[in-house]
Order: sequence, then C-alpha cells, then structure tokens
Amino acid sequence: MKETAPYGDQEKYEKCLTDIASLLHRTSRIFQIMEREQRKETGFTDSQSFLLTLLLEEGKLTMGEIGERMHLEKSSVTRLVSPLRAGGFLETRTDGEDRRLQHVMLTDRGRLTARAVKESRETYYGKLIALLPRGHVREVMNSAEILYSALERVE
Repeated sequence: MKETAPYGDQEKYEKCLTDIASLLHRTSRIFQIMEREQRKETGFTDSQSFLLTLLLEEGKLTMGEIGERMHLEKSSVTRLVSPLRAGGFLETRTDGEDRRLQHVMLTDRGRLTARAVKESRETYYGKLIALLPRGHVREVMNSAEILYSALERVE
C-alpha cells in the first residue's frame, strides 16, 4: 500500500521520499568508507572504536548497558567485546552483588589505545566540522539529532 502525504501534496511527498532515501544511502556509504579507512589506520571497526571511547568516558559498563548505548542485541555485544578482550584491550569482571552482571572495562593497554582512537576520531570529525558553513554547526547538530530521534522511532 502506498503511503499518503502527511502534509498534503502527494507529488512533493513522493519526491521527498526519493530524495531522503538517496541522501541517507549516500551518507551511510560515506560512513562505511570512513569506517574502512579507520580500520586501516587503527585496526578497529567503527563499533570497536566507539566502544573503546565509550569505556574511556564511562570507566565501566555492563554488557546490557553497552547493548543499550550501542543499540545492539546481547549476542552482538558478546561478539564485539570478545576479540577486544582476547586482544588485551578489555577485561570483564563479575559484579560482586549480582553475579549475573558482567562489567566491561579497559585494561591499561585498552586505555592507551582508546585515547589514540579518540584522537583519530576527533581529528576526522574536526575536519568535517571545519567544512561546514561558518555559523551552521549547531544547526547541523540539531538536524542530526532530529533525524536520529526519528530513526529510533521508525518501526
């Protein structure tokens, strides 16, 4: 069944659908290319890099908290954490009060690596921000937040 325009003009609505699909696809593709380049530079996927920097900021998180923050299923969190733990970047500890909980934290090696990954990401995003029109950074941030919020609610 074809969607009807929520705000009126069906033709403009259909053009908007095509345009947003194209824009989001192209944006997604650029992020895939960025991730491939980052992996060459750091040896980590974007998800691994995000987790390392997240733990650098937070100190420790449970497997469930990682899943919530990164929008991942439990099995995906395990697949994300396992190689980083095997590589000596992360360690897990069972919670003292609730033995079902596993806390994930950076090792010393992980902290050094996370700082380097964070610096690399900040350099990339700093270049991106520098390319935005002067005075429009907050506008772009607001638009990205609105888009993110809508994407979270799409069924």
